[in-house]
Amino acid sequence: MRICMIGYTKFESDGRLHRYAMSLLSQGHSVDIIGLGHPVQKTPVNIDGVNVYRIQSRDFQESGPLSYLKHLLIFFGKSFFVAMWLQMKKQYRIVHFHNIPNFGIFCTIPVKLLGAKIVLDIHDLVPEFYMRKFNINGNAWIIILLKWIEKLSCRYADHVITVTEIWRQKLIQRSTRENHCSVIMNLPINTVFRKQPLNPHIKGNPFYLTYHGNLAEQTGVDLLIRAVGELITRIPDIRLQILGGGREEEAYRRLTKMLDLDKYVIFKKNLPVIELTNAVKHAHISVDPKRQGVYAGETLSVKAMEYLALGIPLIVAKTKAAFYYFPEESVYFFEPENIHALAEAIFDLYQHPEKRRKLHVHSDDFNHKYNWEEAKQVYFSILSRLTSPQLRSERLSN
Repeated sequence: MRICMIGYTKFESDGRLHRYAMSLLSQGHSVDIIGLGHPVQKTPVNIDGVNVYRIQSRDFQESGPLSYLKHLLIFFGKSFFVAMWLQMKKQYRIVHFHNIPNFGIFCTIPVKLLGAKIVLDIHDLVPEFYMRKFNINGNAWIIILLKWIEKLSCRYADHVITVTEIWRQKLIQRSTRENHCSVIMNLPINTVFRKQPLNPHIKGNPFYLTYHGNLAEQTGVDLLIRAVGELITRIPDIRLQILGGGREEEAYRRLTKMLDLDKYVIFKKNLPVIELTNAVKHAHISVDPKRQGVYAGETLSVKAMEYLALGIPLIVAKTKAAFYYFPEESVYFFEPENIHALAEAIFDLYQHPEKRRKLHVHSDDFNHKYNWEEAKQVYFSILSRLTSPQLRSERLSN
């Protein structure tokens, strides 16, 4: 079966697209990706067996809502024509569109008219994302418009996927039907993120914290940097490794300099999913310092699930989504946005290696309940239901 995925994202650094694509390839399907990349290229690049069409690069420093919207509209226009051209050439059975934005799904109108089934994958609730990103009130006209677009997009799609039960319930409440929407969590690939032996800390050697992923306001990385600043007298060998990039990277670098933490905070560029394990496995503690509130508090970080899969002791903000999904024995919760509480959590695990060992042992509690091997079966089931009428029709015609 030929499947096309479209997303305003870069395939190499997007774990979700990579998981879907690798899982589909393992079943013998053909996968194309229309997305971002640098340099922009007219011909596809083959990455791990996937044909990647890089139709646009991205500026992560959008100055405001209009600048952000402009880049999305350009991508919409380009993907409309590229998808139509590819559909006429390759005849996809499924086109899987990854938001943000939701309205981008309508680039598949010609593809749908030519026979493909359309899946809308809602990684992020756009109204809440927009409210958070640009500090806009929920009653603003743009948010009302975005909710209306969300509803149209969900009704247009043949099936809707989202990442948590919290968001599924919101979508059912305002945009779609219950049997039209499924949860497929943003889970690590089991074959890539395998449990590692616990890394013991030897006194006098660096005590490593790690964070990887998007550097945006809602991720709370600035809180983590400030917490490290509180700890340098108590843990002189503390080191924080930050792997990632995004809108706030320069601000976080400036904050590090302002607090005179250059010796303690190391910034590195984001890595492809397949290389992350080697980059973080030496860490003694992993941290997900996500902020609470609109959008942020209802998202579940894939980085947190990757750390659990690797067995690295995890400190995580006790947000609504984290508390909903993570067993208390698997993670060390701290009060969201409380720098002092975060610093104390780090110091507590530094002082008590037995607590780190306990978290390492119980990381499997989450992974046994939620894992990609089971989640991908839900995905395959959705694709099967969408294409089976077509298959029966083809058999009859033969």
